[in-house]
Amino acid sequence: MKVLSKNVKKGLLKLKIENLEDLWYLSQIISMGDLIRASSTRKIEKGNEKVRKKIFLKLKVEKIEFQKYSSTLRVSGKILECNDEDVPIGNYHSIIVEPGVVLSIEKNELPDYLLSVVREASTPNYKILVCVFDREEALFAMITKQGYKILSRIKGSVEKKYAKGKTENFYKRIATIIEEYNKSKNPDRIIIASPSFWSEYLMKELSSDIKTRIIISSCNSVSASAINEIMKRPETKQALRESRLRVENTLIEELLKEISKNGLAVYGVDEVEEAVNFGAVDKLLILDSLMYNFNSDERIIKIVRGAEKQRAKIFVINSEFEPGKMLSGLGGLAAILRFKFK
Repeated sequence: MKVLSKNVKKGLLKLKIENLEDLWYLSQIISMGDLIRASSTRKIEKGNEKVRKKIFLKLKVEKIEFQKYSSTLRVSGKILECNDEDVPIGNYHSIIVEPGVVLSIEKNELPDYLLSVVREASTPNYKILVCVFDREEALFAMITKQGYKILSRIKGSVEKKYAKGKTENFYKRIATIIEEYNKSKNPDRIIIASPSFWSEYLMKELSSDIKTRIIISSCNSVSASAINEIMKRPETKQALRESRLRVENTLIEELLKEISKNGLAVYGVDEVEEAVNFGAVDKLLILDSLMYNFNSDERIIKIVRGAEKQRAKIFVINSEFEPGKMLSGLGGLAAILRFKFK
């Protein structure tokens, strides 16, 4: 995401969406009631025909729909201004946001936690290719700032005891796919991980250029859960130092530790609201789904604003991955405390 202009005092942002990962960040930046200016298209009646025309309009946001799996963001609301006289003011319209779109956002204010989301979204993206495998199957995924995406899974033709006939070199097949993803995805680093010593066999099949970018790790299974496991391994810490998912894993681990051992954490709207009222919150963790309709929930607004005034750090947690699922089980809202207040 590229920040074209920003005026904190007036609550103004002008952003250019550069890739699909930006859409998740944008879904956290836009709130109900915001004013959006952007180009769009709309079917307009011309005589007996309907013609789709390009328009530039300003609308007041009433609905935000982020489809994670289809990678689309739809912002809907009432039209306040339009450059085409055939478009009635007061009608409703939806803007489909995709890479390449430039839009201006006018908010009542730009609080610090929102500016931190903008800063994170506008930092250069990075990609880490992960391959978890054993002698029978392999899974390939791409880690970015936002989280991870499964690219593909394959199964090998494994040689069985007493079996006759030739079997494929499964490690060579894995290496070929890694080489292909390296060319098409251009990752910054590549992590290979296996439950046993299978990495030794795969390394023999990789080219020397690829080997210089490899980080060898370990995992307990060939599954999506292995990605979260790899995030916590010390050998991957440097490569993943900027990963949002690693940060979220660390925060949830800290939260659960404080809940179970030290009592310096609370969860659920009632408990977190009470902690904010006492000025006890050090870190506030809020699920992204609670932020979609942020301006329509007065209790959530009060909690977030109160935490920010106390200079608490506010973290929006992605609900798609394991840390977000764990936070969802705690009510979607939690706080790590500076001190016990009761």
